[in-house]
Amino acid sequence: MTRFAYRPAPTQDPLVFDLTGTHLSLDGDWSMDLAMAKARFVRQRFGEVWLRQLDLMSNGTTRRLVLRVDAQTAPADMAAHKALLIAVAEALAQAQPDARIALGAEGPARRLLFGLGIVALASAVLLGAVTWLTALPEARALPSMLPLGLLGLLGFALIRGAAPGRAKPTLDAAGFKALLDGLDATAPGTD
Repeated sequence: MTRFAYRPAPTQDPLVFDLTGTHLSLDGDWSMDLAMAKARFVRQRFGEVWLRQLDLMSNGTTRRLVLRVDAQTAPADMAAHKALLIAVAEALAQAQPDARIALGAEGPARRLLFGLGIVALASAVLLGAVTWLTALPEARALPSMLPLGLLGLLGFALIRGAAPGRAKPTLDAAGFKALLDGLDATAPGTD
């Protein structure tokens, strides 16, 4: 049995996880057999705060291993959370050799990104058409085309990345560990 303890946010009490083979439990609150689980990793940014979470789904239940990362997050909590995520990914790969960890948001968050992409692309096209059709002199119209083009590209990228039915990228346990190593290098408060 391996034990992991970390505080999910600076003001919260520590969570204590136990991993025995492919069985993960949270301090007597819940447990999950990773042989039946699917995993999804999500990293979201809200201003200067990052949420780093691994969602484990099994039998209609989702368990989130989440850490709020900001300048006040203790390095020990970041290290323990990272070690837990890597151990869970390795246990998942042990239980299911073909297991892959999906990357990115799902459900309402993904639909919201898709909707924002449609709004951004439509706005860029419509504002570009209005600018072109108003017959402004080129000296005034061309400078507005660059921001509209960037808005259109952003919209296209959001639509392409969050399109319904589009498969999300996935990683195996080794690729997931490399991803976490790269994310730690860019976490807030790590210069």
